Amino acid sequence: MSRRITFGFMKGSLTQKLKSMTVPIATRRHYSTTATSKPNIPASSRMGRLLTGAVIGLVGGAYASTVDEATVSGWLFSASKIANPLFALLDPEVAHRLAISAAARGLVPKEKRPDQEILGIEVWGRKFSNPIGLSAGFDKNAEAVDGLLGLGFGFVEVGSVTPLPQEGNPKPRMFRLRDQGAIINRCGFNGDGIAAVAKRLEAQHEVKHGGKAAHGILGVNIGKNKTSEDAAADYVQGVHSLSQYADYLVINVSSPNTPGLRQLQGRNQLKDLVKKVKAARDEMKWGKEGPPPLLVKIAPDLSKQDLEDIAAVALDLNLDGLIISNTTISRPEVVEINPVSKESGGLSGKPLFSLSNDILKDMYILTKGKIPLVGCGGVSSGEDAYKKIRAGATLVQLYSAFAYGGPALIPQIKAELADCLKRDGFKSIYEAMSGRVALRFLKDCLNQKLKSITAPIALSRYYSSASSTSVVKPKLPHSSRKGRLLTGATIGLVIAGGAYASTVDEATFGGWLFNATKVVNPLFALLDPEVAHRLAVSAAARGWVPREKRPDQQILGLEVWGRRFSNPIGLSAGFDKNAEAVEEVGSVTPIPQEGNPKPRIFRLRDQGAIINRCGFNSEGIVAVAKRLGAQHGKRKLDETSSTSISSNDDVKHGGKAGPGILGVNIGKNKSSEDAAADYVQGVHTLSQYADYLVINISSPNTPGLRQLQGRKQLKDLVKKVQAARDEMQWGEEGPPPLLVKIAPDLSKQDLEDIAAVALALRLDGLIISNTTISRPESVQSNPVSKETGGLSGKPLFTLSTNILKDMYILTKGKIPLIGCGGVSSGEDAYKKIRAGATLVQLYTAFAYGGPALIPQIKAELAQCLERDGFKSVYEAVGADCR
Repeated sequence: MSRRITFGFMKGSLTQKLKSMTVPIATRRHYSTTATSKPNIPASSRMGRLLTGAVIGLVGGAYASTVDEATVSGWLFSASKIANPLFALLDPEVAHRLAISAAARGLVPKEKRPDQEILGIEVWGRKFSNPIGLSAGFDKNAEAVDGLLGLGFGFVEVGSVTPLPQEGNPKPRMFRLRDQGAIINRCGFNGDGIAAVAKRLEAQHEVKHGGKAAHGILGVNIGKNKTSEDAAADYVQGVHSLSQYADYLVINVSSPNTPGLRQLQGRNQLKDLVKKVKAARDEMKWGKEGPPPLLVKIAPDLSKQDLEDIAAVALDLNLDGLIISNTTISRPEVVEINPVSKESGGLSGKPLFSLSNDILKDMYILTKGKIPLVGCGGVSSGEDAYKKIRAGATLVQLYSAFAYGGPALIPQIKAELADCLKRDGFKSIYEAMSGRVALRFLKDCLNQKLKSITAPIALSRYYSSASSTSVVKPKLPHSSRKGRLLTGATIGLVIAGGAYASTVDEATFGGWLFNATKVVNPLFALLDPEVAHRLAVSAAARGWVPREKRPDQQILGLEVWGRRFSNPIGLSAGFDKNAEAVEEVGSVTPIPQEGNPKPRIFRLRDQGAIINRCGFNSEGIVAVAKRLGAQHGKRKLDETSSTSISSNDDVKHGGKAGPGILGVNIGKNKSSEDAAADYVQGVHTLSQYADYLVINISSPNTPGLRQLQGRKQLKDLVKKVQAARDEMQWGEEGPPPLLVKIAPDLSKQDLEDIAAVALALRLDGLIISNTTISRPESVQSNPVSKETGGLSGKPLFTLSTNILKDMYILTKGKIPLIGCGGVSSGEDAYKKIRAGATLVQLYTAFAYGGPALIPQIKAELAQCLERDGFKSVYEAVGADCR
């Protein structure tokens, strides 16, 4: 109670603090040097808050030191619910990737509470502490097995794993139906391939060879490559490479996203396939425990005849189990109201529950209870799991509910399942299965559906009740309590710091937030580069990044193209390609395109560099225009030109939107035969949102693009783009300036030609430079340097700066230049300006350094200017070329 009062007090103080801030930080259109006023708070109040925070932390820490490890584990699982709404805001595949990375790195709670005895069961000679498992599809590449088992699952199944790595189907390929608790996916067995998964399992999980690893029950699900002509050979290869790591193996013949796969469920095809896979497994050398059990995962979209055929094959070949079921291609009535239901792919989640349960019941009868069944499809509660068991399932799997509910769902389902068993008088899972069978037996006899019922329903070969020790509260060592007291003291200091933070002005608090972002950078560095990038854009788009409340120093302000810049430091195109978070956006292509296959972004961390070969991956002009119209308004047009995108209620017409300068970078589609038409389309649709436009003809990742830098091609292109821009109806401010972004890999003649075109056509500016296809000596020792694509970051600095100097001289300082390439400090930005840059852009350093780098660079740049006696950025431009 006292804790709530204190937090309420702090929250109220913060609210009052914000309301009392009547002095605006920036009153002018772009920037202002108006200072913020710090509220006068009595010293006694500050001291009181500091003491309150310290006391709360110490008391909480002292209490935490008295509880057992299992209780703390429970708190952590409950706390994990906080993250669910954040994950829900992310793209489904990004959220999935982040969840895998978190589990792989142990950034998830670990279950320390033993499972209730009633949940234990033995199947295939293996003891499961509980019957709740995670189905295949979540951890496809076996990256996070230990972390997922640590959440309290009774078993985890990885895969589906294909012999060769494959990208899967084009994105987007995962879609949430949140109101229905469902997901549609058409991933298509995207995965790293057998070799990578085998290597990962070998490193993390001892080879079984009959010896049981202590990590938990691990299933391995194997599939076939999309282009494979011999499906059996693919599954056999999976067995040879992966079975030694598995507690059980699964043949997946039921995904709806690989063409022709479900045909393998036919009687003859399945019989032939299972025979070959079993032979491959049995020919391997196994220890006393024998080979891993072999299961088949089937679809829910099967006819009665299909089910009878599969049951006959399973019994005839002594199959060890069936998983029922995979996703469905049907769309139950409950999901049809959701427009996302029209997406192709397999549907999973709550709407699948009834369909998969019916198949489960039918298959239990058809197999006469002789084969263990794993119930999968729509399980989101302990009651659901209980119904699966009553329908004939020995084990139960889930996925979609876990994606929505997170780690806290697992202990909840297990507790609910135990309650269901006890409520109905069952002492074990096996008894509940027998109860279900008895009811079905009576029903079938009454309806005379079956001519004969085999007496033995469950064979001891497969299952028996498992026992476990009762819960014992561990005795905590004195050292552990000391550690928790120290933790409490730390918590107290944090709370006290929060109390103090409520007394400072908004600008100072903003500065603290920028510094605090440094803590997050190491976490982003652990993620796949493209996942980290996607997450960073999502965070910026949703306002989860600090907001600069401190006015820029006056020495950094300048005016270019009639637009006032509060500082010359900008973020280059490539970061926010689709105008989700807004700086310089793009490159934007007319038609959406996937870009090049993944992986396509590679870090050279020691060199502070990145190689990318993305290839103008873009959502296309229409999507970007709609986003800019909704968020930022049309910036220049008094009237909408007939060539621009059609207006709608979401678009804000006329005038300058937003407090900053927005550049729009336009590109061409890879398959386009008329490059100029693509750029003209970009101008017609996007120029009304831009403070400046950029023609990108220098990316190395679109075939033929750099040829447009030739004198004749460039002149022709710029003329057409200028004409397209000028034919639109512009207000008093006039059309947006037009710039061209060039490569650093140009000869002296190339530079002279570009400069001549720029001067002749009165181009408004040049961005120097894009990424380089060269590999400077400093990166050649890094094996990643062998990857194809454009290199950016520190190794590009010297090359791009030399090109910048040459172009400044060739254009006689008459054209504003933007210096881009390798900027990671204020000193670097200063050198760009002295080399001839009016403005400076960065990207790679921002990817490594995060938000805290921006105020650092600006402060360092101001110091450099003052150190050398310059009173403004303009005075320093081109100083090294005079």
